[in-house]
Parts: sequence; C-alpha cells; structure tokens
Amino acid sequence: MMVVMSPQLTDMGTASGPLRALGAVVALGSALMSALAHIFIRKLSQTEPTTAIVFWFIITSALLSLLIIPYGWVLPAPVTLALLIGIGVIGGLGQICLTAAYSHADASVVAPFEYSSMIFAIAIGWSFFGEIPSRTVLSGAARDPGRRADQLERTQAERDAQDDCGRLGDR
Repeated sequence: MMVVMSPQLTDMGTASGPLRALGAVVALGSALMSALAHIFIRKLSQTEPTTAIVFWFIITSALLSLLIIPYGWVLPAPVTLALLIGIGVIGGLGQICLTAAYSHADASVVAPFEYSSMIFAIAIGWSFFGEIPSRTVLSGAARDPGRRADQLERTQAERDAQDDCGRLGDR
C-alpha cells in the first residue's frame, strides 16, 4: 500500500500535489475504517444474522449520507441515477457476501481474499475505461499476494498447533 501511495505523498511541488496527497491520506483513513468495520462484522456475526447486520449497515450508511446534502448535492441525471442504483445493488450483494464470510471464518482467513478486489479494479479499469495502471501500482499489486499467502499459511499453522495442543489435553 505504501508503494502505491508514495508518489501521491511526495508529489507536493505541483498544483495538484496537495490534493493528491489529501486523496491518498483519505484513502488510508478509508482502509483503517474498513478494517475496523470488518472486525466489528466478525464480532457481530457471532450473535446476529447476516441479514440484520447488512440491513443496519445500509440504514446507517443512508442516514449518514444525508449529511452531505447541504454541501452541494444535486439530483443526478437519469442515467447517472441508474448507475448509482446499480452500484448500490452490487455493493449490497458484496456486503452480504462479506458479512456471511466473516460469520463462517476468522478475519485472518477472509481478509487475504479481499486482495482480489485490487486485481478486479485493475482489470475493470483497463478493460472498460482504458486506465493503464502505473508501474508503482503493478509493483504494489505484485508484492501483495506473497504476503497474503504467507499470512494464510501462518494462520493455518497456528490453527493446527492449537488443534494439536487440544488433542494432547484430551489424553
């Protein structure tokens, strides 16, 4: 992540530099909030059904979104509104899948699979919008799977060790 963010944080000499740096810092804040949400989802999924968690997530998000109305919200054009509704439906389905995943597996198992969102974003950006990822983005994307695979392997090894200890205690 820092590899991808570094050009945004070091490009302060241009007119857009401070805005790009702000965008990178806000994205980092988003990642932190997302991580906290995933932890909360994992804890809630132990006592609450997936549908309840997703329902309240959607309601809370909708209500908080109302706070931006005074800052220049305008009614979107019909095509834009249709696209936004599509985004909402797809995002809602993704939230249901993610919440269900966290209810069945530890965060350390689910989180590495979220890496695929970066791969999908790069592929969709290139395929549909002609966005060519920079070398920095590709470099960061190439480094991440190895770290994620190592994380999964360590998590499984820890789980196996705990199982072995439990079996020894049964004897």
